[in-house]
Amino acid sequence: YIFGGMNLTAYKCDLAMNTSDSSTDVAYITAAQQQASTDRGYLFYECTVTSAQPGTETASESTSKAGYWGRPWSTTCETVFYKTTVEVASAGTSLISPDGWNSGLVGSSTDNVRLYEYGTIEEADGVDNSSSRVSWSTVLTEPTLSDGTAITPYNFTKGDDGWDPIDLDDETAIVDISDIKANVYGRSGSIKIETVGAVDVKVYGVSGVLAESVTVDGEAAISVPAGIWIVKLSDTEGSRIVKVIVR
Repeated sequence: YIFGGMNLTAYKCDLAMNTSDSSTDVAYITAAQQQASTDRGYLFYECTVTSAQPGTETASESTSKAGYWGRPWSTTCETVFYKTTVEVASAGTSLISPDGWNSGLVGSSTDNVRLYEYGTIEEADGVDNSSSRVSWSTVLTEPTLSDGTAITPYNFTKGDDGWDPIDLDDETAIVDISDIKANVYGRSGSIKIETVGAVDVKVYGVSGVLAESVTVDGEAAISVPAGIWIVKLSDTEGSRIVKVIVR
C-alpha cells in the first residue's frame, strides 16, 4: 500500500488490490500520515481500483477480495479519491468494502481525519456503497474539500512555485507517448531526446522546479546532474509526462 507523510498526486493510475487465498487477508490502498492538519496529502485523480492478475502478478488462484480505500496512520492524514472506477472483486462485489475505511491504526481517534471520495463509480452490478461509508469519512456531493479547496491536481502539486504538470484545461493533455513520436532516455549526465517533428520539452526536478525548457526537432541531449527528473513532452497531438533516471 501507499503510506507515509508525503504529498502525492496519482493521475489515471491503476491501483491493484492483491490478496492471498486466505480468508483473513485484506488489502488496503493507503495509510496516510501528513505532518500537520493543513498539509496537502494524497490525491487519486480518475484512477481505477483493480486486481492483480492470478498466475502472473499474484500467487492467488483468484482475483482479489474486497479491501479498503485505506486506514489513516495518524489524525493529520489527508486522502482524496476523485472519480475513481472500482472494479469487481472475486466474490462479485465491489473491490472496495461498503464501509470504505478502517480505523485500525488510530483506534477511536478519528475526529480530525481528512478522508474524502467524490464521484466514485462501482462496476459491480447494482452496487452503490456511498451511503454505507464510515461516519468519519466524507462522501462529497461537490468536487470541493471541506476547507474550500477545489479537487484538482494543480491544488496538490503547485507548492510554492505553481507547478502544474497536468493541464486539465487542455482536452488533449496526457495521451499515449506513441502519438507524440518521441523517445526519452536517461544517460550518464544527460537526458537524451529523439523526436519526429518539433516537440516542446520541459524538464523538472522532483521538487517541481523547472530546470530546462527547449523545443527539440530531431535529437538533443540536455545536461543534468544525476538523479530523478520529470520530462513533459508536448506537441500538436497532446502531452505526456515521463520519469527519467540519470546516473
